[in-house]
Amino acid sequence: MSPLVALITLAASFISGLSGFGFGLVAMAVLPLLLGIKLASAFATFCGLAIFAILTIPLRKHIAWKALIPLLVGTVAGVPVGVYGLVNLPEGVLLKILAAFILSYVLFAVFVQNKFQFRMDRRWGYLAGLAGGMISGALSAGGPPIILYCNSLGLDKRGFKATVQVYFVLMILYKIPLFYASGLLTPELWRTLLYYSPLVAAGTAGGFLLFHKLSDVWFRRVVLVLMSAFAAVMFIKS
Repeated sequence: MSPLVALITLAASFISGLSGFGFGLVAMAVLPLLLGIKLASAFATFCGLAIFAILTIPLRKHIAWKALIPLLVGTVAGVPVGVYGLVNLPEGVLLKILAAFILSYVLFAVFVQNKFQFRMDRRWGYLAGLAGGMISGALSAGGPPIILYCNSLGLDKRGFKATVQVYFVLMILYKIPLFYASGLLTPELWRTLLYYSPLVAAGTAGGFLLFHKLSDVWFRRVVLVLMSAFAAVMFIKS
């Protein structure tokens, strides 16, 4: 067991338990450098499935199903394209794409997200689902387009989290057979999941327990700084 992989897994799980999303984005900022991008993407996929499924249960009555439909339609088209890229593109190219995506999201979160209120028609959900599906299929970090779209719909706190979480559950269930057909479900993946699953459970539980007690403003800023540093390292390593 790698101490650094363990630390990143625990931190990403904690953030997901606290905020309801973010495991893939945080984990994929550094795990590709330690595990390789294919193993890291598959690992983040299965960890995300467990986390989102558990977090969805207490909020299931608040799911905005109408908002999900365009997202899922776009995702059906986007995920296969992303999985194809994961299998066929060179790892260095994928690392550069992931690093550029993470840096773009950090800049958006710092300079735009909290200063302007976007209102999107539900038809924008098809584009958000397509973009999120492609990024999730290749890099298991497709949350930002989905979060941006859902955040623009005026859902309350519980409706927003429930809708985002159930989207990820359904998207991952769709993605897993594509991973299997592409040869990404390897014995090494199952061993990695076995080693680190207790940390996923502990981190998620810790974040969930602190959800109503801890302000995450400072925490979000630290995460954005770390993600920027990890993205810079990816550019250098690739």
